Amino acid sequence: MISRGKFFDLIREQSFGGVLVQPQVDGINAILDEWERRKLKDMRWLAYMLATVRRECGPMMQPVREGFKDTDGEARDYVRRKGYRYAVEANGHVYYGRGLVQITWEANYREMSELLGIDLLDEPDLALKPAIASQIMFEGMIRGTFTGKTLALYFNERGTDWT
Repeated sequence: MISRGKFFDLIREQSFGGVLVQPQVDGINAILDEWERRKLKDMRWLAYMLATVRRECGPMMQPVREGFKDTDGEARDYVRRKGYRYAVEANGHVYYGRGLVQITWEANYREMSELLGIDLLDEPDLALKPAIASQIMFEGMIRGTFTGKTLALYFNERGTDWT
């Protein structure tokens, strides 16, 4: 169990310039809740996940739409303008990046739907809910779904590879 008070005191100073606002706390808490629900132990994994969210979503630590767009329509326009191959409509949706780790492509939404028992195909914006976005990130990073490489490959008893 992580001492949340100590944890937030530490990251507030070291990573967020001394200030955290409630949405940041809420986003980080969703990640910590999933960490604790899974009873994981290797703190390097947690650090890597938090750093990934900071990189993918910015300092608010909240799930976002691709391009940091506010609406589905804006995100659809953005990915089409960029020419991304996943910018096609399927099932009435465009499976552009959403969440903490920017899940993309219909097949990835389908796989996460099956793993989590959540209908992300018909409701892809569920990936924007912090608790669901956290589950997607954990499944993808632990299983290696996103890159073909698991966290355990880089953080294990033999060593640590942050890059």
